[in-house]
Amino acid sequence: MIIFQVLICVHVNAQRADLDAYFNRLSSTGKAMGSVCVYQKGEPLYQKAFGYGSIKPAIQADSLTRYRIGSVSKIFTSVVILQMAEEKKLRLSDKLSRFFPDWSLARELTIEQVMRHQSGIHNFANDRSGTYQEADPQTREEVRAILSKSRPDFKPGTRTAYNNANYIVLSLVAEALDSTDFSAIIKKRITDRVQLKRTYLGDSINPEKGEAFSYYYKKGWKLNSQADCQGLLGAGGLVSTPNELCRFMEALFNLRFFSKESLDLMLSLQENMGLGIFSYPFGTATCYGHAGNIDAFESMTGFFQGKDLSFAVCLNGSRESFNDILIELLKHFAGP
Repeated sequence: MIIFQVLICVHVNAQRADLDAYFNRLSSTGKAMGSVCVYQKGEPLYQKAFGYGSIKPAIQADSLTRYRIGSVSKIFTSVVILQMAEEKKLRLSDKLSRFFPDWSLARELTIEQVMRHQSGIHNFANDRSGTYQEADPQTREEVRAILSKSRPDFKPGTRTAYNNANYIVLSLVAEALDSTDFSAIIKKRITDRVQLKRTYLGDSINPEKGEAFSYYYKKGWKLNSQADCQGLLGAGGLVSTPNELCRFMEALFNLRFFSKESLDLMLSLQENMGLGIFSYPFGTATCYGHAGNIDAFESMTGFFQGKDLSFAVCLNGSRESFNDILIELLKHFAGP
């Protein structure tokens, strides 16, 4: 038994040494900067930060560095809406017109269709036509005005089309039901509940708070434009760390936020899309999670149910395949 335990420790240490060398090489060759984390059964298996959170001023990344996580935020928003459904504040079959009475399309939409990206709500953020090319709503009133004037892209329920506007709308629904702003909702319903102190709705990046800038590479790392992400709300506005994303996913799958029935509903897939979450294959295993991109940030978090294993990757600069980085990380922990 003692010999077997020693062999396990040697194997784990070898895995960590291989991964450390890999991520150090990405950083030293200017291929990527960021942070990764893997948890299993409530304990961290591996954590690594590489590169810089800020180049000027020079601040090396560490396990506490905070990154914009983009659309990973949608999992959090889905959790909030499903909590509200359990509390009987809404039903997923409710029409959106309950919250947007002056928006004609809302009379045809259900909350569930919005959660599944089956709404047909116009994706104005990707519309570069004369009507929408300057659209960058920051206030709730500006969002509502754009939505009320937009025509649907398709009849609700007939297609699935991923669209940030859906989760901006859900954020406004949550604000209406809890009578407070989305930042306070996330704090009360999620981060305070499981002690996530570095996860919140972001605004302008502040390196003094441990927040990373994002960079692109052109004969060296160059500072990318950094938009204020508050207007994205629960569609893509959150900031977090890989460590806290892993803990969030563990809390989600261990039913810290709602019942098994709500989790099962969240994971019920249509065209590989659940309620704010996707299914991803890895070899013979499957994980549930979400990826995100905002500015030059790239991120992903996921959970393997059969292994009770969560992972998160947050990059603030990369010219390496994000998929290759994921594979290199997960093959050490999520393989057969």
